Amino acid sequence: MFSLVLISFPFLAALLVLMTRKAAVAKWMSLGFSLLQLALTLIFWHFHTAGGNSFSFFLPWLPEWGINIHFELDGISFLMVLLTNLLIPFIIYSGIYKTQRNEQLLYALILFTQFALNGVFGSRNAVLFYIFWEMALVPVFFILFLWGGERRQSVTLKFFIYTLFGSLFLMIAFIYLYFQTSVPHDFEYTSFLKTNLEPCNQMWVFWMLLMSFVIKIPLFPVHTWQPDTYTVAPYQGSMLLGGLMMKMGIYGLIRWVLPVIPEFSLQWGFWIVIFALTGLIYFSVIALQQQNFKMLIAFSSLAHAGLMGAAVFSLNEYGLQGVLFQCFSHGILVVLLFYFAQLIEERTDTLILPRLGGIKTPAPVFSLLLLITILGSAGLPLTNGFIGEILMILGLFSFQVWSSILGVFTLVGGAIYLLYAYQRITLGETNPLTIGFQDITIREMVLVVPLVLLVIFFGFYPQPLLNLTEIPVRELISNAFSSH
Repeated sequence: MFSLVLISFPFLAALLVLMTRKAAVAKWMSLGFSLLQLALTLIFWHFHTAGGNSFSFFLPWLPEWGINIHFELDGISFLMVLLTNLLIPFIIYSGIYKTQRNEQLLYALILFTQFALNGVFGSRNAVLFYIFWEMALVPVFFILFLWGGERRQSVTLKFFIYTLFGSLFLMIAFIYLYFQTSVPHDFEYTSFLKTNLEPCNQMWVFWMLLMSFVIKIPLFPVHTWQPDTYTVAPYQGSMLLGGLMMKMGIYGLIRWVLPVIPEFSLQWGFWIVIFALTGLIYFSVIALQQQNFKMLIAFSSLAHAGLMGAAVFSLNEYGLQGVLFQCFSHGILVVLLFYFAQLIEERTDTLILPRLGGIKTPAPVFSLLLLITILGSAGLPLTNGFIGEILMILGLFSFQVWSSILGVFTLVGGAIYLLYAYQRITLGETNPLTIGFQDITIREMVLVVPLVLLVIFFGFYPQPLLNLTEIPVRELISNAFSSH
């Protein structure tokens, strides 16, 4: 029952926020609800680590068709729910002092996105998973379309078409798998694990599932919707996309592709690793050429996604542990980066790197906190970004030595373009745009400091997150690949 409360509470909160007449009240209500949701999540974490068993819920919905309301939060699922419920309060707070149109709808949509994401990560019935998967698209589509910048109509349409095609692939694969389960057929996750498909059928189901998830991440070469979408989106939309929604695709690969179609994950893993690492190098080179800071963040996120996609198909404990840890770390770091970009644009009315510079002189605290975030994103030791990346590289080393060498390009390439951006923003001489740059305020530090402390804390002490995923990752690999 506790898992049902944890997943469904944001939906009720979204309805209450939407019905609120005053925008100012709606904003603070949404923040309060999201903080309460975070508190519930931390309580659940305590029960989980203490060995409690209150993290599963099952209720027949349409039993004659094998459709049930079935939620289960193991360590893998709960890590994603924890990330979602941790970041949503900060995403809400990032715009709470801004005046935006139709704010009741905006914050209700953010809470509804939280509800859908929790449902995606907690569902153990394929139909329920698909419903939440589609639900997550709807509020983000409206956030981009109604509050985005220039070209938002065309960019949002491109985003919608890509994700719609991915959803169609997912639906077709799930329906086919349903008819391959034992009679009476059902959509339960455990039943999908027991399907015994012919090799020719495994192949197309594998590619259907794979395409639906890599589009959402996205990985090379189905990435073209991402850079423009991240850049045109309002900052809260960019945070949702980069911090949380790309993790849906990573989670889908780990939960629904590897254990359900293990033979073809082994057979095609080599080529997927090649494509993912090719994208990593390609995106790192493009990021180095970017003059817009928000666009640079978008390509940096793509490069990190490439390493995560490759490490998923290393098919070993190091790689999967690293991917899951990096999902958590990247979510924190990308929200911070987008928030710093928001503050820079609010103060200077530009994100073009050559127009900036010298911010360190009038804003030393701002520059220091930005530097810690940049170093975390570049994977500096003793930051959270390092832990996930080193584990993924170890996983790739166990897979193929050459893949780990290419994976190191993330560390080197990321350090180059991120430190280059930092140098262009903060160092050098001030100019008319930056000479009066205001240092970070107390209001802004409320968002930045807790997340920066998490960057440092999990860099020094990653064990709580690793303990959370260790057993389910080991069981997944053992059950799916021990006989292959």
